[in-house]
Amino acid sequence: MKILKNVIFISLFLCLFISCVGGTSSKKVKAGSIDYKIAWNTSKTNGLPKKMRLLYSEQGCCLEFEKMFSFIGLRFSKEFKRDSANFLIDMGGIGTYANFPMKDVSSRTNKVQSYKLSERKKILDYNCNTIQYRSNGELFSIKVYYTNKLNIDVVNRLLPEIETKGAILGIEIINKEDRVYIEATNVSEKQVDPNLFIVPKNYTKNSYKQILSVLNGFVK
Repeated sequence: MKILKNVIFISLFLCLFISCVGGTSSKKVKAGSIDYKIAWNTSKTNGLPKKMRLLYSEQGCCLEFEKMFSFIGLRFSKEFKRDSANFLIDMGGIGTYANFPMKDVSSRTNKVQSYKLSERKKILDYNCNTIQYRSNGELFSIKVYYTNKLNIDVVNRLLPEIETKGAILGIEIINKEDRVYIEATNVSEKQVDPNLFIVPKNYTKNSYKQILSVLNGFVK
């Protein structure tokens, strides 16, 4: 179940960066997408998604994961005008979702320390700057590699004291012995289906724990 929590954590983490975009003080978000590959450093990788796509427009943003076990679709979406986000699961045409109030997620950032690093990383021929986030207890650390050289302004603030705008091209998450590395493989500008940002009417609402329990049943 911890591995599946990492999938949801990645979604929430990226959404924290993007959730402020679209306000009157921010640039308008242009439609487009960023494709990523996901490397899981864990013994239980069977069925886990190895790819994901971040789609964004002026309406909202969405993370689509590669299907698990070839039939379980995972999507994390947020409309900028709403204060909550949704984690959606499609299991062979049967849909369910859980709602995440963003204020509950962002309130946990006071347990995180942030550092601007001198480290640079080249991704897709872009020289990326690096920010590292650590929990106060150092149970986990996250490195974010971003560039402001792309004509994409989908990244905003995770913590109030650090103002970062640009496109996230790489993320490294270390939690004790587990490691997840995400790197962009393609960036494109194109129109985005507006239905990606809303919950279909035939989806059933569940709690976060219920959804984890369902997914965990497939992984076992």
